[in-house]
Amino acid sequence: MFKKILVPTDGSGVGARAAAVAAELAEGSGGQVIGVHVIDPFPYIGIGDASAVGLQSYLSEARRAAGVALDAVASACRQRRVPFAGDPLARNLVWEGILVTARAEGCDLVLVSRTAADLAAAEERLRASRQVGGTVRALDLSASASVDALAAEFPAIVMLVNK
Repeated sequence: MFKKILVPTDGSGVGARAAAVAAELAEGSGGQVIGVHVIDPFPYIGIGDASAVGLQSYLSEARRAAGVALDAVASACRQRRVPFAGDPLARNLVWEGILVTARAEGCDLVLVSRTAADLAAAEERLRASRQVGGTVRALDLSASASVDALAAEFPAIVMLVNK
């Protein structure tokens, strides 16, 4: 069913919920969870004075926050005894970091969202900018029936992005 589930996380409550769902899905299918936290390496270049000390301070804090976010995903996986691998990744655009990770892990892409409009916009951006194929579905993944339907429709899914 689910071989690799990519969980992009920002460390928020939504990210924690996504990690819990991913761990549950991986547990039920013998899969693995791949975590990624994307760090913008140059968040304030061009805004006032940029200094090497300020940049290093920012990067240090960003790496710490990434570690905390990924530790939360790893914890959800440990609770379910699910294999986990994850690292922070520096990219200017979060979606680009997610795609880089998906490619490196050999993931396919399935986008899931509660609203069709968000899905259509995300799909259009992904296909236009990176020639990435994908499938979109408007589902509520907090409902187990939706998760079961998704698993039945895509038995070989390796990546799930819940936008």
